[in-house]
Amino acid sequence: MGIGYTIWSPQYVNYHGGVRALHILKDELIKRGYPTTMHYEYHIEGNFVVYPEITPGNPLNAKHYCHWLLNSRNLPGLTFGWDKNMGSDNVLTVNIIEPDIFYPRLNKRKGVAYWVGKGDVNGFIIPDGAIGITKTNPSTRAELADLMSSVEYVLSFDDYTAIITEAALLGTPVFIQSKNIEASKQRLNESGFPIHGIFYDINDLPKAKTEVLKQHKDYLDFVKVFDKRIDNFINITQAYASSIF
Repeated sequence: MGIGYTIWSPQYVNYHGGVRALHILKDELIKRGYPTTMHYEYHIEGNFVVYPEITPGNPLNAKHYCHWLLNSRNLPGLTFGWDKNMGSDNVLTVNIIEPDIFYPRLNKRKGVAYWVGKGDVNGFIIPDGAIGITKTNPSTRAELADLMSSVEYVLSFDDYTAIITEAALLGTPVFIQSKNIEASKQRLNESGFPIHGIFYDINDLPKAKTEVLKQHKDYLDFVKVFDKRIDNFINITQAYASSIF
């Protein structure tokens, strides 16, 4: 067994995918036998430190550290990207979506929910009566799943967000509004795992309703790849730490 890990992160909140990912990484490392703490709990001198890309530099003055690029950003030193688009040759992905909450629902559906996120809202295409999703509303992950599984489709102005995958896992198609449709399609295609039920033209909704039914099985199959990426992360970081004296 090698050295332990310290993960630099804000305290847990359920509405932020990056924060969920950092805390889940802790759980996965502990599950594999590596003592791991969040930096706000305590830090053991000599631990390998994992920083998110929003924390540049090395605030803990750790001897061994890396940055996890959860959003695109180029940083020097050892880095891992959430997927191959994130500017790193090393890829680290964890499953931030709870399988006991986000699974296909066969209930009757009515209406639309919409998510703005990092996108630019266009109020002219939001249907009357559509329900807005924000970081804090619905207030729990279970309530979010219940909402998105009750509507005919989710309208997303953010073309790269966990909401897309979460809705698709529920069997709910996602209508993406993007300024650059081709770039959006390419980014989703290269994200590392398949996403079904996406459409960019409202006329394609019937086809999306059929395609989205493939999502649940394909995603669960791909979670096995996430496990391999975590093991690869451990191998790289442990070797990196042992090479620095």
